Amino acid sequence: MADDAVAPQPKGPSWQSRIDTARVTGQFTPDDIEAAGSWVRCALGEHHASTGRLFRDSGVMMDDPPIVQEAHDLGYEFCLDVTANRIEEAQGVLREIIALGKELDDAVDP
Repeated sequence: MADDAVAPQPKGPSWQSRIDTARVTGQFTPDDIEAAGSWVRCALGEHHASTGRLFRDSGVMMDDPPIVQEAHDLGYEFCLDVTANRIEEAQGVLREIIALGKELDDAVDP
């Protein structure tokens, strides 16, 4: 069974909520920074939890295809932005992650 058959449960507030709070307070919390570095709690994991799908490369014919490189790159960039308190940059990357997730989901279920 592929690991995206069972999605993890999200832990804590959504990333949009965390970003909105950071805009008000001027910084991300220590929990936000820790969550950004955790697969289950990061923005990519949030997508997995909400959709049950990972950012898989559907063009690779194997039982457990790899995560697309763009998702890896965006997740890394998002983590760096949160850690550095770059709130607006994190918002932009979150939008890119959501768009990539939708693009990949549409490729699987057009």
